[in-house]
Amino acid sequence: MAGKCSTALHSGTRRDGVQAPCRRYWLERLNMKARRTADESAEFSHKRVRFDMLSCPREHDVVRGNGGRRAGKNGVSDMMTRERLFGLVGQDLGKSAWFRVGQDRIDQFAEVTEDRQFIHVDPVRAADSPFGGTIAHGMLTLSMIVHLCEDFVPAVEGVRMVINYGFDRVRFATPVKSGRRIRAVVRLLDAKERKGQILVKVKVTIETEGETKPALVAEWLTMHFS
Repeated sequence: MAGKCSTALHSGTRRDGVQAPCRRYWLERLNMKARRTADESAEFSHKRVRFDMLSCPREHDVVRGNGGRRAGKNGVSDMMTRERLFGLVGQDLGKSAWFRVGQDRIDQFAEVTEDRQFIHVDPVRAADSPFGGTIAHGMLTLSMIVHLCEDFVPAVEGVRMVINYGFDRVRFATPVKSGRRIRAVVRLLDAKERKGQILVKVKVTIETEGETKPALVAEWLTMHFS
């Protein structure tokens, strides 16, 4: 019958009387193994390329570089000298637009960070909590600083890259309830040269629409590389 191996193709009979697999069987096994090896190799190559892309510094990993910076909406200008930057210490740099923190974003952050506490992801249980519903992770609110402040990170002449340098102080004052809108208010606290680079410190206050107390107050450091 079509598709079955002929007797001539069998390699023999085992001692237990069971007929051994034919050549076609072993050829098919070898072909399957070759295809699987090729697929795994292609997958590894794809992952390696993806890893290399994630490992390389990119313009938008932290804040925009001078070449891709958007025009400031209500804060510092697009480009300034170091002297002008130093002269802005103590001044407000501006306020961001309002940004809604929805439940979908909270759920996605919970999945990425493995932090699935019910006050973040379970509206039914969270309704009986002191918050009266789900709230955003404090770390989610903190992570939004980069996006909310990108218009206020000073663009200085000769600077080609800006990276996160850390935080001197972070306080989570009030929770951000699911669906509420937040914005950043930014003040330049300090700017100084360090080994040819510029270390900038800004005070970031994250406000929640309709709330008198801020959601978060942080002193954020960025290093500007020439």
